[in-house]
Amino acid sequence: ATRQGGPLEMVVDGETGYLVPPDDPQPMAEAILSLLRSPEQARAMGRAGRDRCEQRFTAERSCQETKLLYEALLQRVS
Repeated sequence: ATRQGGPLEMVVDGETGYLVPPDDPQPMAEAILSLLRSPEQARAMGRAGRDRCEQRFTAERSCQETKLLYEALLQRVS
């Protein structure tokens, strides 16, 4: 994934995937080749990524964060 936007929240570089600079195809190609050369590592990263997303991005957590955001916005306008 590129080192910008949403992937920064989801991907832990080297643990749940690879983060590479945007607009530079060489590091992306190297990351892909690394995973193709090591299917076990690719599977381990995939499992770790899934576990991380299941723990961090639940509906309950999303609702709680949205609620906190609304509360903060309401305090600003009050």
